[in-house]
Amino acid sequence: STPSGRSVAAGVCWMKLQAAKDALQEEYFRRMQAADATRAPETAAAVSIQSFWRAHILWQLLSEWNGNALHVERIYRGHLGRVLANAARRERRIYWQRIYFSHCATSVQKWYRVYHS
Repeated sequence: STPSGRSVAAGVCWMKLQAAKDALQEEYFRRMQAADATRAPETAAAVSIQSFWRAHILWQLLSEWNGNALHVERIYRGHLGRVLANAARRERRIYWQRIYFSHCATSVQKWYRVYHS
């Protein structure tokens, strides 16, 4: 409990702290060197994972777009089918009207010829 005893204890404590600090700095620099040594492979691995993930997301997006395109195509084909069916119906109606009016014209001509002959 003398002042010189405290100073010896403080010096020992100081030396222990200095040794711990040096050991901590050495461990820090050793870990930093290890991290620097593995940085390139880790970066390459991260780039590869990101590339695969982006490709996966792109395939999902393209699949969704393909489904949407098929839906639009199906709607358009239905529309085109209805347009063609209406055109065929109109042509058939015109054909039968021509036959009917031709028959009517023939009947009128027959009666006209009977009347005027």
